[in-house]
Amino acid sequence: MSSSTKQKLMAYQKKNIYLFHGSSRYVKELEPRQPLTWNEETQQMLLDGNPAVVATSFVDIAIFRAVIAREGWSTFGYDGKNFSFEASEKTIEQSRKTIGYVYVLSKDSFEKVNSMEWRSAEKVKPIKVIEVGFEDLPQNIQIVEKQSYSESSPNPKF
Repeated sequence: MSSSTKQKLMAYQKKNIYLFHGSSRYVKELEPRQPLTWNEETQQMLLDGNPAVVATSFVDIAIFRAVIAREGWSTFGYDGKNFSFEASEKTIEQSRKTIGYVYVLSKDSFEKVNSMEWRSAEKVKPIKVIEVGFEDLPQNIQIVEKQSYSESSPNPKF
């Protein structure tokens, strides 16, 4: 069962003309920031391209990024057909009372990077900002025992 908030966001997604950015912070305008990617080989977060506003065409990814606690362990992926979401039990517990924000954005200044990621080198003013909570999260989050990034390979780009 989806919340009315999630249903509203899914209606935007179905139009296929918007992108979404999830954040735990409310801002009036999104500014380019340095994307990072976990490197399995070096076991470190590495710079990933130039500073950008990073967005996705998938609401579930934006909600996951907006609500899941930053202090714990989490990751997500997309294989072209299915999404995968993972988080430690501690991270899930920390996120139960979290409020986050999904920014609905125009695709105008964005370039597609891969099947789930778009980037803009410019500041982006959202069309709409929608508050989301734990009840809006995807239902298929796998609970894992990992507690830190050094225990696996997360993909926290957004």
